[in-house]
Amino acid sequence: MQPYDKAFKSLDYLMKLKRNSPVKYINSNGSVNVLVPIIMMVFVLLMLMVGQAGSYTTERYRYRQSTKNNVFDYTWEKESQNTVKIQIKEPVDQFITFCDTTGQTFEWKFLNTKTRITAKRNKNTIHVSGTFQNQVYNEIIPIGEEEWYQALSYSLRQMALSGKAAETFWMIRMDNLEPIRLKAVRLEPEAIAVFGKTVMTHKLKITLTGLLQNLWSAHYWFRSSDGVFLQYKGANGPPGTPETLIQLLD
Repeated sequence: MQPYDKAFKSLDYLMKLKRNSPVKYINSNGSVNVLVPIIMMVFVLLMLMVGQAGSYTTERYRYRQSTKNNVFDYTWEKESQNTVKIQIKEPVDQFITFCDTTGQTFEWKFLNTKTRITAKRNKNTIHVSGTFQNQVYNEIIPIGEEEWYQALSYSLRQMALSGKAAETFWMIRMDNLEPIRLKAVRLEPEAIAVFGKTVMTHKLKITLTGLLQNLWSAHYWFRSSDGVFLQYKGANGPPGTPETLIQLLD
């Protein structure tokens, strides 16, 4: 039954009330006092709409990223209702990802003083457009029916909590906007130290796909209790690139 069906049933009920009702929905001559049932119907519809809308939730965390001598902190914010918005604010760059509650990305924004890029999924392609390093950019990326996961700190959280053994997905590289096909594999649960306490985690390994899978890998750790991203270790570049460490600060 749809919400409006329930509302009209409520209206039918109101119109069948007896004349001696303490609240005068029925006039003394037997006619319906139309205003009150209409007000009640609107009220019922509003209540149903509120009940069906997803609850609004927020999360906010701070992380530290270290690559040799390059160390900086950044904020990670999540807003969710029927869809999810992930906003990452670094000292120079800002990334905004829109996805559904399973982590599937449908829009991504990359912003800094030289770049204003928007990427949107349209069926089996991603349209990337805007300005990249002060140059006009416009590309259409075919990805087939596979997933697009841009904010891995959230999208892989969903995999970690779901119990899936492995998943293949697409991501857009931030350094050159090229698409990259990745695979995430579940490893054994692992205990790591967070704020001086031992915390059990879901550990995932990320690799390239196909013949390239042994050329690069990285690891993500997500808290077992709620899936919050705790730690990342891996090289953000080709072989020989220094390892990057990201850890939750608060």
